[in-house]
Amino acid sequence: MLVILPALSWLVIGLIFWRRAPFQNDLRLNLLLSWVVWAAGLTALTELAGMLGLLSRLPLAAGWGIILLTGLALLRRSPRSHQTPGLPGLLRSLPRSDALLLAGLGLVALLTLVIGLVAAPNNWDSMVYHLSRVMHWLQDQSLAFYPTHILRQLYLNPWTEYVHAHLYALSDSDRFLNLVQWFSGIGAMLGVSLLARQLGAGKTGQILAAVFAGTLPMTVLQMTSTQNDLTAAFWLVCVAVFALEDLRSPNRTAQTALGLSLGLAVLTKSTAYLFAFPIMAAYVIRRWQQSRAAFVRPLMVVAALALLLNLPHYARNFTAFGSPLGPAEETRLYRNQRFGVDVLLSNLSRNLALHFVTVSPLNEALEGAVISLHNGLKLDVNDPQTTWQDHRFALKRFVVNEDFTGAPLHVLALMATLVILGLRRKKLQNQEVWIHTGILLAGLLIFCGFLRWQLWHARLHLPLLVLSGGIIGLLPQVIPMRFSRWLGVLLLISTLPIFYFNQNKPLAQDWNIFNLPRREVMIIRKNLVVPYIEGVNYLTGERRCTQLGLYLPDEEWEYPVWGLYREAEIGPFRIEHVLVNNPSNRLPRQPFEPCAIFATQPLPGGETVQLEGKPFRLTWEMPPVRIYTEE
Repeated sequence: MLVILPALSWLVIGLIFWRRAPFQNDLRLNLLLSWVVWAAGLTALTELAGMLGLLSRLPLAAGWGIILLTGLALLRRSPRSHQTPGLPGLLRSLPRSDALLLAGLGLVALLTLVIGLVAAPNNWDSMVYHLSRVMHWLQDQSLAFYPTHILRQLYLNPWTEYVHAHLYALSDSDRFLNLVQWFSGIGAMLGVSLLARQLGAGKTGQILAAVFAGTLPMTVLQMTSTQNDLTAAFWLVCVAVFALEDLRSPNRTAQTALGLSLGLAVLTKSTAYLFAFPIMAAYVIRRWQQSRAAFVRPLMVVAALALLLNLPHYARNFTAFGSPLGPAEETRLYRNQRFGVDVLLSNLSRNLALHFVTVSPLNEALEGAVISLHNGLKLDVNDPQTTWQDHRFALKRFVVNEDFTGAPLHVLALMATLVILGLRRKKLQNQEVWIHTGILLAGLLIFCGFLRWQLWHARLHLPLLVLSGGIIGLLPQVIPMRFSRWLGVLLLISTLPIFYFNQNKPLAQDWNIFNLPRREVMIIRKNLVVPYIEGVNYLTGERRCTQLGLYLPDEEWEYPVWGLYREAEIGPFRIEHVLVNNPSNRLPRQPFEPCAIFATQPLPGGETVQLEGKPFRLTWEMPPVRIYTEE
């Protein structure tokens, strides 16, 4: 299978760094470095293939073949280092209780792997734009922007979807797409254990840090999804780790890895700008304090690499919308319309409240406390200047969903850990943890002060929570070791309801991912299952339509249409958005003459409409789907 080529390439890159050991005696740092280099290579290959109009199966396979052969040649010439300890030796040296914690974390990883391989992608954002943009890229064999009702398919940061495009093209399936975030979760656990060590944690603390990061409800949920929050968290962990490594022992390898990690984080998700800023600000200040004479060159290397990775996407955005970040009418919706201490307190209280949604009457008490705070500040708790459109602050019930689930146990454990560390700070080996804590607090305050509050912000906090694992790792230094290990056990047990009550990928309900048809797992929303399936059956069976127009003015689910069309096996087909009424309608596209229009809203003009001089009439309807066919 061609889909194994990227995995083999990463394996070879990892073996090269294992042999050459650019970071002496540090297996984890070399593994993170291999991930970063592989990801940068994937970015370059994607951009090159897209630029040449070759973003398709065989050119991508050829590209990975070249990378693999080059890597094998370098591996053959790489002298084997005898200074990097092997993983089996490290595992054998662990106390039994620590090994059991690792085994429990391994079980979580195994379960999420099974779910990720069995369940079809079905997350809201993935169905609307993450995977839809991938299908348009592969159809056009290019990353060029195209007319679409869903502007987020164009301007939002695309790195995770770059990987999806490779996996889909090489496997001709969406079976492996969930693995992007699964591997990101594995990398985040590995990285945060290393971060804990850099902050002064011992072996037990490093394992506890990994357990904390790996058992976060949002980590468990996103390891089986095609979103990008966990991937962004992984790259931000790499940013923090390589920044600390360069501060500890300045070297060009760490600076290169830092620049690439920063670029990948930003290329993955826009919130990385906010979370990476305090990390890089602290890095710059401390670099300047260490050596003013050798201050500029490393920063230029870091900035140049980060910019280089993002420059092509910036250029596409600037050409289409006049800004490297995307259309102003879209991006301004995300940020507060006004700023101030009162806005910061408002958003901070509402954001933190999302992580303490549990059961009644605790939810009502917490909601009342937040509303009372706003009354005291003379603020509207649903102020449209600081609240996402149509969202209302309300804490109803705890749900297990990769868009909303908070982390009450983990946040409480973090708060308690900070108090204990503060009271027993003299027992800490170094005070690096307080700089890291300040960085995370600054990231939270920047996030709350800049972005409008949204109901799904608990998901966007994931990078901060993962990075907090480094703080948790210091707990064994200040309390008895057995209590730290029992905390790890408790965190592992807390994943059980996350697995059992998963709304989008149920495991034990009457209908679950094992006995439900894959296409029905994909279209998990009950009001869409029958209309989408029957609508596409009508188009592919009765009408034999292979040139389909889409009308999705309210940013409805698009990817299921692609999935159902491919499942129908009617031969080559093309899908394009029509009647687009936003700035993307000026963008060029290849010649296209639809034989039908799949609409989720009535077309403007009634039951019969004109499209490029041709009449289309409503011939099939099952709300919310309406199908117009050429007369």
